[in-house]
Amino acid sequence: MKKISYVKQKLLITLGILAYAVVLYVLPVSCVFKEIFGFKCPGCGMTRALLAVLCGNFKLAFGFHWMVWSLPFLYLCFLYDGRLFKNKVLNMVFYAVIGIGFIANWIFNTNV
Repeated sequence: MKKISYVKQKLLITLGILAYAVVLYVLPVSCVFKEIFGFKCPGCGMTRALLAVLCGNFKLAFGFHWMVWSLPFLYLCFLYDGRLFKNKVLNMVFYAVIGIGFIANWIFNTNV
């Protein structure tokens, strides 16, 4: 793994994402993508899934979005400048699996 660089910027981005999640939780705002295009996005349900995980309700979280398990790994990728593994091929496979998972959830999850 690479050394974490730009710590202040990454901290500010993290706080911004958390603030955005709080705003989405507090205000009656639905998915902006869905409002504009009329259908759900590949990430629809992720905020509710994350909130369910934070409350300890994993069954509900996976009902909202199957890929909620990927969030800690994606955050680590963000912290380590996009390279979770030293091997470039492993990083590409990791991102492919995550992408396929999001697309599969988008196609098959009708609970959201």
